[in-house]
Amino acid sequence: MIIILLQSATSYGDVRISLLTNLETSTDTRLTTSQKKSDRLYDGSILVQLQKEGSLYLVLGYLAISSAAPISTTGSSLLASQNPYYGFMYSFYGKFCTIGIYTSQQVRATYSETQSETWSGSAYYGKLGIHPQITESFSLEISLAYYYASFDSKSSASSVSSVSSFTQTVTAPMIGFQYSF
Repeated sequence: MIIILLQSATSYGDVRISLLTNLETSTDTRLTTSQKKSDRLYDGSILVQLQKEGSLYLVLGYLAISSAAPISTTGSSLLASQNPYYGFMYSFYGKFCTIGIYTSQQVRATYSETQSETWSGSAYYGKLGIHPQITESFSLEISLAYYYASFDSKSSASSVSSVSSFTQTVTAPMIGFQYSF
């Protein structure tokens, strides 16, 4: 399906591949090392321009997030989630700036303390970015990402937590590269 989408999209406009990761998010100097929460985001996507001279892109991507936070002086919790996403990105100022809004209806996460449990839910993801051009087809991407996921279904038998649902929110600056075909 992606190959068909790429072949038909080249007659419409630009096709791009984007790879991003976040910068360090634990910058609050008021917290000690044992209190800091760290989030790692990895984002890969294919962007297809919907019209030859248009500014709207269809985006299909995959996002992986790992959040670690201390729960005591000796232990920590880990929440790792992965999900494919889709949505739209709009470029403006000559494709230098972009804003994107994405969704995923099938998010899976693993929550671990001493044991682990698996959750599922849905997520929303947004990015505001700039794209300084390095070469004609290669650009740097610097963006601010906001991710919100709601997990409401526990699919493992073990019970690490006593909650029936929870949310995950991450706001992080990201950096990466984008290649245009």
